[in-house]
Amino acid sequence: MPLLTRKKVLTIDRNATTALPSTLDTVAYAENITIDASATADVERIDRNFALGTLSAIKDLAGQKAVEFAFGVEMKGSNTPAAEPEWSKLLEGCGFRAEAIVKATFGSGAGTLRHGELVTFSAGGTATVVSDTHDGSTTMYLYAFSGTAAAGAQTFLGEDSGATGTLSTGTTGAGWAWWPVSSVTKSILFNASGLTTSLAVGDLIEGVSSGARGIVTTAATAVASAIAISYSPVRGSFLFNEVMSVISGTPDLDIGTLHLTDAEEQFVLSPPLAMKLFTDGKAMTGNGCRGNVSFNFEVNRPVRMDFTFRGQLASTADTPLLTGIDYANVDPPLWETSAIGFARNETAAEDAIEDEIEPCMTAMSVDIGNQSADRKCAGATDGLLEVLTSARDGSGSMTVEDTLESDIGWITRIQDNETVRLRVTVGGTAGNKFTFSMPGIQFTGHSEGDTDGIVTQDMAFRLTGGNLHDLTSNVRLSATGGDNELVIIYHTS
Repeated sequence: MPLLTRKKVLTIDRNATTALPSTLDTVAYAENITIDASATADVERIDRNFALGTLSAIKDLAGQKAVEFAFGVEMKGSNTPAAEPEWSKLLEGCGFRAEAIVKATFGSGAGTLRHGELVTFSAGGTATVVSDTHDGSTTMYLYAFSGTAAAGAQTFLGEDSGATGTLSTGTTGAGWAWWPVSSVTKSILFNASGLTTSLAVGDLIEGVSSGARGIVTTAATAVASAIAISYSPVRGSFLFNEVMSVISGTPDLDIGTLHLTDAEEQFVLSPPLAMKLFTDGKAMTGNGCRGNVSFNFEVNRPVRMDFTFRGQLASTADTPLLTGIDYANVDPPLWETSAIGFARNETAAEDAIEDEIEPCMTAMSVDIGNQSADRKCAGATDGLLEVLTSARDGSGSMTVEDTLESDIGWITRIQDNETVRLRVTVGGTAGNKFTFSMPGIQFTGHSEGDTDGIVTQDMAFRLTGGNLHDLTSNVRLSATGGDNELVIIYHTS
């Protein structure tokens, strides 16, 4: 019997460690309904061009073994409205950070809070802003809340922008948010004796036995109990039960011992993915996959996310198709009745919500622009240590109705090299609503079109971080520093 194209199932799980997880044969990891899914083996061929007494070729060798996955997924909410959508892990594999968020409403305020900025409340609590909150907004989204809870009537202050306001309600759960990150973060677990020396962000730590090193990304206070340390890897892998030391400050100062059985490095941010594509009787498995995503909008249609991943080829085998899958059964929202905000984003002149206009858009595509690099290493299986995201250059295009230059100024913005901000929503119901925010669209080209006699412009653009400074005082926002060119919010309340 031939294999049927439509009978395909894709299972996906995060690589908590570098080992292949055992969950890929489990129906709970097959909840994404994929479109046009494919898996392609990329096996390096090593040509052996010997000089012989014959023109016949000699068998070549198989070198590096990789696999590439490609598929689409519709953007829609979770079966459990307050829960993270199943496709969240796909964005993480494309270098996005995923965080549960809360929202706070306020009736008065002045100034613009920036994505990544620390906010302090009058009762002493702090939180980090998710997505730019422009002057005139009455809602802000936050994560990493610590200290005293933010209740009504408290005032707040943006630590870098100086934006202020007074809350009208306390914070409530609001959903999830995603934005790109620029480095991989891992964690290791110390044993019950804990950490003997406090660590600061930027400290260099080393495994005494392994020689592995990492840079601390989150400060940690000395404590006599098991504690996990977050770090950015520099070289090698830490070992179970090995003594750790700090290289910076007091060189080679021992700071504790890793857990005896649970010390393996765990991915915290930008984890790779393990993937298995079942095709009606056979399956191809990849490990340590990282990739790229593009978001494709068309009026009156669902938003489609198109993914490409590359990783280590773990196996190809005949295996039964998974059955009994509880697919996400939420209908995707259509791109219509969208709240669109568009304005210059270079000076304080158009920094308020009231400065935004709503262009007539019929289509848009946004590509995060990840570039993947194969880290080849002789000590790694098949010589492929990992697939790493080595660069990010976001781009996109939009199809808009043309207008007078004094109105929106599509061509003028190319001439004057201006950046604009753009915000669009998809869906209007909590649990199935999304907001895309881009603070720095820089138009790079255009072509004129015609739709039923209406002049259109196809505008090509780059994604930038926008203006990373407070637009009023030009004080550097020390808490941001980029990783803000695309922020996606999933609204659950």
